[in-house]
Amino acid sequence: MVIVVLWMMVILSLAAAGLARSLRAERMLVKTHLGKMRSRQAVLSGVMYARSLIRQDSADLSSQGFDTRYQCGFSLPDGEAPEHVFGRQGADRSFFEMGAAGRAGFSDEDGKINLNALTPANSGILAELITLGGGEEGMAARLSFAVVDRKDEDEVSAGSPESREEPAGKNRPFDAVEELMMVEGMTPEIFDRLKNFVTVFPRQGRLRINFDTAEEPVLAALARFFAGPANNASQDDADGLVRKIVEFRRGADGNWGTGDDPRVDGRETPLNARESALWTAMARLRTPVSRHLVVRIKGVDEDTGIFTSAQAVIERHTLAVVDWRRDEGEP
Repeated sequence: MVIVVLWMMVILSLAAAGLARSLRAERMLVKTHLGKMRSRQAVLSGVMYARSLIRQDSADLSSQGFDTRYQCGFSLPDGEAPEHVFGRQGADRSFFEMGAAGRAGFSDEDGKINLNALTPANSGILAELITLGGGEEGMAARLSFAVVDRKDEDEVSAGSPESREEPAGKNRPFDAVEELMMVEGMTPEIFDRLKNFVTVFPRQGRLRINFDTAEEPVLAALARFFAGPANNASQDDADGLVRKIVEFRRGADGNWGTGDDPRVDGRETPLNARESALWTAMARLRTPVSRHLVVRIKGVDEDTGIFTSAQAVIERHTLAVVDWRRDEGEP
């Protein structure tokens, strides 16, 4: 009898230990689930905060008419820096942080070449960008025409109007930059050199580029496209103009993306006659106000350390989120 009782005690002890382990596992699962929920909610709060900043900027007469690398899509009260506007924002047991490319604030899509705004007439801008990345001129031209063929609505070859597209295109706008990998002739190496300088926003409309937020290769591709007999300017003139633009917008401290950066102005930049002609041609494609703003948000649950990171593209005038990418992680 004693032996039976002892065996029963052993069995009950093992069952209790198993139940305890199961309960601990369930508690951990619940805690993890709640951490993910709170981190996701923090990200959504960040999106709402971003939209409120953009709305406020659009109503601010002192900042609504321009976007620069330093101040893009938001207004700054006197004496404040972007870090004050984009500092850590917290709620109960969670918080979010916002930034772009390692700095406080938004970035924009208008400092890039819009694939959906390319036509047979201006596709040479993309070809110049490919060439700047080391591509051969003939290949660059063929590839840029193939990009146009993929998204335009006809079946006529952009590079040879008397021929049909080979292969047939998508006949709809690009939905993501990654679609470039589906273009005839694209390689991973070329894509890697292009991906940070091209966009798909807006999905319709004419090509517009913000000279104050565009990286140097984008400006160089644009200037080289307009170089030639029509403007009596050479490729060297184009490169010289871009160097002057880049130098000018660094401001007195020599660093681009700081508070002393002046907005690019062809009248204040010392240009020669050929560079001035190029500037006039390029300026027809300029927009001083960025239409699509990018916000990167990290939402964190303080109890677990679980975080959710997301990137949203917000259309400035409607405040619509037109692109959304999210990932989650644990400490």
